[in-house]
Amino acid sequence: MAYKIHPLAAVFPLVNSLVDQIATSLAKTRKPPTITPYEGKVLDGRHRYLACQKAGIEPIVKQYRGKDPRAFVIRTNITRRHLTTEERTDLAAQLLKS
Repeated sequence: MAYKIHPLAAVFPLVNSLVDQIATSLAKTRKPPTITPYEGKVLDGRHRYLACQKAGIEPIVKQYRGKDPRAFVIRTNITRRHLTTEERTDLAAQLLKS
């Protein structure tokens, strides 16, 4: 199934080099990563999803079942990315507006 990227996930900048790194790894291992869609759009795992498309691998899909997708995106992305305090603040403010 083809997914679009959820607007909440799109607040975080896309890192094309990361997509390429993941795609290269997937091509070697063929082990599918997990993505989390919500409302038919990728809420978490955008880089993994794009890498799967590039590598021709179907990802494992685990639908988001929580009650607060915004909090989920903040929780999963703010902590895993290497961001300055200012970048975190700016992104959190953008997410709260969306």
